[in-house]
Amino acid sequence: MARTDRGTSNKFQKGFGYYAVEFPEQKHLGILFQGGVDSDGNGKDVKSFAALVSGEKVFETDCGTVTTDLLYAIRAEHFDGMNALGNDALYHNVGFNLLWAPDPAWVLGSRAEWLTETRQDRSKADGWRFSELVRWNVIQNAWLGLEYRHDEGGTNSPVTSSRRTDSGRLFATIGF
Repeated sequence: MARTDRGTSNKFQKGFGYYAVEFPEQKHLGILFQGGVDSDGNGKDVKSFAALVSGEKVFETDCGTVTTDLLYAIRAEHFDGMNALGNDALYHNVGFNLLWAPDPAWVLGSRAEWLTETRQDRSKADGWRFSELVRWNVIQNAWLGLEYRHDEGGTNSPVTSSRRTDSGRLFATIGF
């Protein structure tokens, strides 16, 4: 699949792919990658590469279903192999999710995420994000949710320019 880039006449400069495998005992591993030509924001095209690796484990307990998820993501420009882990990397992102469904109608969740930028001249080039979630599954494909998010960063942080921000949202989702 490809995305379009509004700044050029070539509509298929970037593609992505996804692969997932399920192991016995409710374990999953997924890999998402994206690559191609991207704009640097100044009208210049650069080659870029991004990858996300995520692992998930589901536990059935007497108190409901618990799902844990660990992820790592990287984005690089001018990708040239292993150098992307160093000089070419724009950011690294590590996250952990914990979801608990005490019954089919309710889901409670928690997420912690650390994001660092490696190629920026910043006084604080990393930041943390934490969020808490409550979701009510009205029916199988429709739910209402409430989320609280806490961002911790600082001047020029990739997460927030404030030292600390707190926000929330109420949302409704209907899937078809």
